[in-house]
Amino acid sequence: MYAPDGVLVGTVAQRIKQGRPDIARYFDHFLRKDGICGRFTSDIVQVFPGWAIHSGTYSFAWREAGRAVEVPARFTFVWRLVPGEGWKIATHHSSALPKVA
Repeated sequence: MYAPDGVLVGTVAQRIKQGRPDIARYFDHFLRKDGICGRFTSDIVQVFPGWAIHSGTYSFAWREAGRAVEVPARFTFVWRLVPGEGWKIATHHSSALPKVA
């Protein structure tokens, strides 16, 4: 889903990932979490010639040491029309939603 030079600022990443191999390693590790699942809770898409911005919220859940963990997060994808490949994610930024006091 990512452009060859795509960038990922992941929700639980320690550093920014760039390029398909680096991004694939992030997801290979993230998706190994016990019972991992996710759901989109809102999204807005703005489309322009050759690119689009997709923003919203999602939530990830998994089990860790026998207890449920849930991370509500916000995201922005910048999609780019890559010749010969179609729409690919050029930039993906995700961060946990701030806790409200």
